[in-house]
Amino acid sequence: PRFTAPLTGVTAAVVGVMLGLAVFFGRHVFWPDLRGGGFDLPNLLIALAALVALVRFKIGVLPVLAATALLGIARALIS
Repeated sequence: PRFTAPLTGVTAAVVGVMLGLAVFFGRHVFWPDLRGGGFDLPNLLIALAALVALVRFKIGVLPVLAATALLGIARALIS
């Protein structure tokens, strides 16, 4: 208990920081213009495709990251 209590606190702090970053990045990815701009549906579809690839098909993180980066670049070039 003497050693696990501080580690539990550190773990909780790290999880909190990760959750805060997820909310921050999610807000900026899905609502790029926070001043009255609309929801960005294509970004949501890319994120859902990445989630399905990771969870359902058990594809590795690096191939999914590369594929989503290419989709984002293609989307930026098209628009």
